[in-house]
Amino acid sequence: MTTSDLERRLTGLLQARAEEAMERTNTQEELSSLLASRRRNAWKRGRSWTAGGLVVATATAAVAVWMTRGDGDRAEPVPAGVDTVQLASKFLEAVYSHDADRTAPFLSPDVQISHPGALGTVPVSEWHDELAWQQAIGASLVDHVCRVGETSSSTSEAICTYSLHGLGSDQLRRGPYAGNTLDMTIRDGLIVAFEDEWDYMDNGFSAEMWEPFAAWVAREHPSDLRVMYTDADQNLPRLGPRSSRRWERRVSEWVVTQR
Repeated sequence: MTTSDLERRLTGLLQARAEEAMERTNTQEELSSLLASRRRNAWKRGRSWTAGGLVVATATAAVAVWMTRGDGDRAEPVPAGVDTVQLASKFLEAVYSHDADRTAPFLSPDVQISHPGALGTVPVSEWHDELAWQQAIGASLVDHVCRVGETSSSTSEAICTYSLHGLGSDQLRRGPYAGNTLDMTIRDGLIVAFEDEWDYMDNGFSAEMWEPFAAWVAREHPSDLRVMYTDADQNLPRLGPRSSRRWERRVSEWVVTQR
């Protein structure tokens, strides 16, 4: 079976499961408990990193996606015919295609998205803006390996560890940067929660790429700081079409100066 055949079969099965899931719901108590647990774990794992004044939790790029269901019936972990590792691998590849439409069939049809540590939820459009920003900085998947994690009567966990390039590191022959993880919770063949965590500090991306780029922007294009970052200290990237366009332009210019 070719990769394209597998993707078509997997997408069809996921869509069928999405329609079934729409007809059922889980208890709100179970959802609240799972969400609270995810947030606690995210805070425990989060490591701050600095980049010329930059202080970002490693879970900045991470999101948790939740589906509200609820008549109390407990589903099987993953339906027959859907391999957990294959599903996780295909979803990771879809995420780093930066194509929101390609990721949609893997996700529960009624999602709530919450960044670890954030109060409440954020709209799907914010995660789509995150994908657009990753594309603007040239974030690309290099290699990955996925494995099955904890499995309960209602969910299965899949964890992918991967390497990536970003900010033109591939053009500058730096990296790739390893140790990043995508942690997914799967129910009824759909991803109901996931967390994408970049290991900025430990894998060298901060020191080799983010810090030099941030310093260059501050020096050469100080008027761009408010467009590209959430504050003058360059703590976090600002999301949105205008910011992404500016990031793409400045990354391209910066790479030329580093050759």
